[in-house]
Amino acid sequence: MIGLTNAMRWRKSFGVKDLKESDFPEEYYRSGSIITYGRDRNDATVIIVRANIHKKIHEWSDVMKKFFIYQIEKIDFNNDGKGVTLILDCSGIGISNLDLDLLQFIVTSFSIMASRRRSKSWLPEDDQKFFHLTQKKNLNEFVCEQQLPKFMGGNNPNSYQMVPKSALKAEDLVTRIGLKKKDAQKLKFLENYSN
Repeated sequence: MIGLTNAMRWRKSFGVKDLKESDFPEEYYRSGSIITYGRDRNDATVIIVRANIHKKIHEWSDVMKKFFIYQIEKIDFNNDGKGVTLILDCSGIGISNLDLDLLQFIVTSFSIMASRRRSKSWLPEDDQKFFHLTQKKNLNEFVCEQQLPKFMGGNNPNSYQMVPKSALKAEDLVTRIGLKKKDAQKLKFLENYSN
């Protein structure tokens, strides 16, 4: 019960239920830095965090964290309790992609949200296995190739760069979310990952 209480407090403090797709810049969606794509072998929805696209930008740090949470929440809401599989794609990362704060946030928040689901399903904690460390060559033990995008060695031709109609470009969004106009320029590098 403590896990459920902590999860609910955390959700409230983070404003999870108030997040919406228009709270995030179009560049996040278009780059594919965090994507929902396919299902694993247990029919859980897969979310992929592409570390090689990420750069630590202090001004955008909270927005990126909320973007991750929004994606998880959206999956959880539409998933009929089938779960979420998180893939941290670390292929091709370099020192400029290193953001230990974001990594710690992702792992911690994923665990907190999983704790909430675990409490709802009344399963003992030790029956839940959330994390598997694997390499790309073994990924198909968890997710079949037909459910993975091509950049992960899969053969699913579907686009992963879905941009909601309500998403604004960073330059149009910054003032609404409390950032400065010059902060929008810091996301320009994401254009390199757009099709």
